[in-house]
Amino acid sequence: MEQYLAREGPGVYHIAFGVDGIEEVAKGLAAKGNTLREAGGTGRSAEGYVTATLDPASSLGFPFQVAEG
Repeated sequence: MEQYLAREGPGVYHIAFGVDGIEEVAKGLAAKGNTLREAGGTGRSAEGYVTATLDPASSLGFPFQVAEG
């Protein structure tokens, strides 16, 4: 994280929303035309949450994320 902040500087890098049933939420987002960054739709954060991150091109230029766990 220290290297990331040194490279990118301070700021907000994404907004995450907590959800239940992340697999279904990710499928629903993809079915509505959103591009997800993770292969297969979901991934895991450094903190251990299961996540699905919308590609900024699908979300007004900002990486929104849903997370469960």
